[in-house]
Amino acid sequence: MKTRRIKIPARSLLLTFLLCALPASATAQAINPSLVEWGAAVNDLRIGVALTNPGAKQTQPVVFDLAFQNVGNKDTILDLGTMLEVQYPMAVHLILTDDQNHSRELQLIGPAAVSGVIHDFAVPLSSGATYVLRLTLKQFYTTATYGTVSALAPGHYHLMAKFENTTEMSSGGMPLIYWTGSVHSNPIDFTVGK
Repeated sequence: MKTRRIKIPARSLLLTFLLCALPASATAQAINPSLVEWGAAVNDLRIGVALTNPGAKQTQPVVFDLAFQNVGNKDTILDLGTMLEVQYPMAVHLILTDDQNHSRELQLIGPAAVSGVIHDFAVPLSSGATYVLRLTLKQFYTTATYGTVSALAPGHYHLMAKFENTTEMSSGGMPLIYWTGSVHSNPIDFTVGK
């Protein structure tokens, strides 16, 4: 019997591997596109924010979805940050503005200690596809004071997300070419009640 070889493009094989290798917690969330505040596309990528619990009370966490959408004709791969046992989208920053127009830049709280191998948080994004992260403000700290954002005072707020990646190649393992650029969402307004 003669063995037959099948050629599979390396990019297809790589995307299949990445999709299978992601843990269950990294699967995309369902999102209502009409509730998303999309920003302008940069290099065929746009991001948007949608609140999942509008009208949250002061004692409740502010929960939101952050959506990444490939609006181009070509597939791409995003490097959102790092992965250990869980994903840390360290390349995502938030701008939180209160009703007195005071803005704070927020960064994700990373792992306290690292034991094991750190991998890139690589997300393959096909043309037209959307990937969604569900996040809370409790996962972020202010870069000015290094304080956490555990509870917000009652009032009106604006929230805008930024995603920036300047590294084109993966840091180890398989060579990947990542989307590069800086993109932001439009601000979303929300109120925290008493």
